[in-house]
Amino acid sequence: MFKRKQLSKNLARRKSELNTSRINKRKYYGLGVEIEKVESVYDKHFDVDAVVDSLEDNIPEVASNTEDVASDAVSRAKILEDDTDAVVEDLEEPFQDSYEKGTRRAFNSQGDSLPAPENIDDRVNDILREQRNYISKLDQDLREKAIEVIRAGVAAGLTKAVIIDNLREELQALKANRSSTVANSEVVKAGVAGTVATFEANGVDSVTWVSSQDDDVCKPGNFRVTINGTTYTSCRELDGESFELPRFPRPLLSSHPNCRCTLVSND
Repeated sequence: MFKRKQLSKNLARRKSELNTSRINKRKYYGLGVEIEKVESVYDKHFDVDAVVDSLEDNIPEVASNTEDVASDAVSRAKILEDDTDAVVEDLEEPFQDSYEKGTRRAFNSQGDSLPAPENIDDRVNDILREQRNYISKLDQDLREKAIEVIRAGVAAGLTKAVIIDNLREELQALKANRSSTVANSEVVKAGVAGTVATFEANGVDSVTWVSSQDDDVCKPGNFRVTINGTTYTSCRELDGESFELPRFPRPLLSSHPNCRCTLVSND
């Protein structure tokens, strides 16, 4: 049993060595452009300067105001520049590109891309429907943060000008952090979904992890993922390892954001 597993592993590694150069020349792994596009969509539709201007118009001079002006000011302020449909429409292109790049990350043992699954538009629409929750959540969280900052400023006896400065800083930090997190995680998920769907559409039973096999491939301790009872902490450890579907590691999602690895069908 041990010898058979070792022979299988050696065969997978030879396939990896033969195909790494050919696969990496295609540069299907990069999702940086799509991540930047998603972040820019959030920047466009959640314009913090416009939000603060809207809040400023609704906040009275609060230094001597004993009422809770925060909830009223925020309820009348415009947080999301356009409606949710407009945001989703702008997100469609980068998410479609991410998904389609994911379909091209699925290779056969000769290093050729497998045929993409049908109904890509339907699959992308499913992904976009999930984005509505993130959009609504960010809108709500910005409102709650604004209320928190205004209340704290009033309680501390701060002037309206200082409260506005605090609002700008706090809301910008929240929006930047949340939009970056969503962009990175959701774009990667969309790409991985395309890869998995392609393997499934082609009836693939098992895959081999292929690293770039250069000096930049991450060393042990870079991440931690456990598959079928075995823990891996780097792309070097995963290189040449074979996994049966559906339990297999996903480049980017299981490894790290800038992962250049891919998966090769063993069929």
